[in-house]
Amino acid sequence: MKSWEKGMYLNQKDLIYIKTIVEEGGVTQAARKLFVSQPSLSQSVKRIEESLETDLFRRTPKGLVLTPEGEEFYQMASKVMHIYESFDEEIRNLKELKTGTVTVGATPHRGMYLFPEFLAEFYLKYPGIQVNMVEATTDELETMLLNGKLDLAALREPTNSESVSSFEYHGLSRDSFLILLPQGHPAGRYAERLEGSSEKVLDPRYLTEETFLLPESNLRLYDSVMNILKTAGISSPRCAYRATYMETLIHLAAAGAGVAIVSAGYWRRRSFNKPIDCYKIPESYGTFWEVSLATLKDAYQSRAAQTFMEEYKRYLGESAPFGF
Repeated sequence: MKSWEKGMYLNQKDLIYIKTIVEEGGVTQAARKLFVSQPSLSQSVKRIEESLETDLFRRTPKGLVLTPEGEEFYQMASKVMHIYESFDEEIRNLKELKTGTVTVGATPHRGMYLFPEFLAEFYLKYPGIQVNMVEATTDELETMLLNGKLDLAALREPTNSESVSSFEYHGLSRDSFLILLPQGHPAGRYAERLEGSSEKVLDPRYLTEETFLLPESNLRLYDSVMNILKTAGISSPRCAYRATYMETLIHLAAAGAGVAIVSAGYWRRRSFNKPIDCYKIPESYGTFWEVSLATLKDAYQSRAAQTFMEEYKRYLGESAPFGF
């Protein structure tokens, strides 16, 4: 049993105090933001810790560091405050959806091809709803979603082997991968044209001797690319360059620096127009992502967030933006 289940009642101010100290990086900075004195805030922390019968912070020469109990308290406080804020917004807009805010997260490349046209349409229909777009890595988006800093996040739906306990995934579409070669690259002679289509398929096993342009290893895209190459028998690809952004990989491939594997959704929405050869990967590789809008499981969703999700699903049904 957690200590705050033993009869300890926390008020909203207690949650705000601890949450602000963590996010501001210390008592002094938090006191300044909360417009309270530092001694008063320190006494409040001491009172909360004594009531909980546990330390939330470890005092070090460099400042306060969260204990494991403190980390759990912070996660709980973030979720509860998100519910408070969402409920206040829902009450204000219960009769008519005139105003609201929804914060949506996406990786830079997904944000580029998933939302621009839709956001223009959404604003015309709901001018009072402010949409805040946040771009970050997948790991950062998941953390922000857990902490209540995002309402929705465009994420790859995990495989069965990955943890999905904290999120609900609302499927959007399937995003596949493409091989990009410098124009006229000799490996293109192994490509096969799809029946009734101008598109060609190239098996990555013909790229064994090639030099690759890879995503940074801390990106989920890197794992997907490496799985494709390993399936093709290329377990240790020769790498010329690594890059964070797909646009960089595309430009490098066009310049003849190597072979790139990129998201088909991003490729179809690219701003790039230089000559380059593009090939699909055989379906037998199972090379695709299930792209979803993720929400925190069992968390309250504001009316603005619900409306955003409903409208986006309708938009996808009408426009099929990925073209798969």
